[in-house]
Amino acid sequence: MGRVTARRLAIARLDARAIAGGRGGEESTQRRCQLLVAPPHARRLSSPLAMSASVQVPPHCGCRRYVGRVCLVTASTAGIGLAIAMRFAEEGGKVVVSSRKQDAVDRAVTLIRGRPQVLPSDVVGVVCQVNDATQRSNLLRVTVTTFGPIDVLVLNAAVSTYVGLTAATPARHFDKLFETNVRSAFLFVQEALPHMRALPADQLKRPNQFNPNILFVGSIAGYNPAAPIGIYGVTKTALIGLTKALSTELGPSHGIRVNLLAPGVVRTNFATMLVDSVEGRTPALDLPPKFHSDLGRVGEPPEMAGVAAFLCSADASYMTGETIVAAGVGARL
Repeated sequence: MGRVTARRLAIARLDARAIAGGRGGEESTQRRCQLLVAPPHARRLSSPLAMSASVQVPPHCGCRRYVGRVCLVTASTAGIGLAIAMRFAEEGGKVVVSSRKQDAVDRAVTLIRGRPQVLPSDVVGVVCQVNDATQRSNLLRVTVTTFGPIDVLVLNAAVSTYVGLTAATPARHFDKLFETNVRSAFLFVQEALPHMRALPADQLKRPNQFNPNILFVGSIAGYNPAAPIGIYGVTKTALIGLTKALSTELGPSHGIRVNLLAPGVVRTNFATMLVDSVEGRTPALDLPPKFHSDLGRVGEPPEMAGVAAFLCSADASYMTGETIVAAGVGARL
């Protein structure tokens, strides 16, 4: 039996023991952390999956906060979405990866299954164009059929189809931006709610527990929409409002928490134009001050995944309706 296989089996036994509530929990935790330490040579994410080839996947905290939890992440074959899906899987979650293209889905599933902390059977992939109602329905059906009710829904799909002055944005780009970035996210929540795990009535107000939750991936641009991506920023402002509106309804009625992660400039293919400008490889864009990190660098996808893993876990059990900015700079007063 190979070392990786033996490690996975050991982790699975410890997770099963934790779920069953057996004796030796503290001892198991220590042993689990030992097993979860990443190998000495951290694996590099392949550049076709849209994270920089120079970015290493760091060993995480050794947490197993998602054991037995069903996590569905849209647009999760590259960049931030991929990093979030990988983190959920590494913490024991049953993860569904999705994107528009089958080859991208297959590569992402293979990459996540190859992580030493992950059980391959806990990761599946489904093609889904989020603006297509039939494909959204199929993604939800496969998720529930394969793993059961959804515990965590991360809505990461977005487009940025126009660069230029906000007032000059063509109507077709305005419509496309709102269709993908706002409308599809709202419809996905509507359609997913019947498939999310239901809490018993006596658990709706229990503290320090894992609640089903929804996480929107927004942007720091939502706080200060401006050219050259003004309407993109406005769509992210809309998501901040949607987060607040849904949290006030779904908390009391379903026990579902709703939050938003607002990244700054992060090294992904999606943000190549911004990253190249900030790092000086192309002429500087006239970006709002909040796009420039106080840390003197751009963010990396695994850093966003760490914030998402916290927000969707029981560690954030008293947080809902909140937007968390991870941008290397403060976005508020």
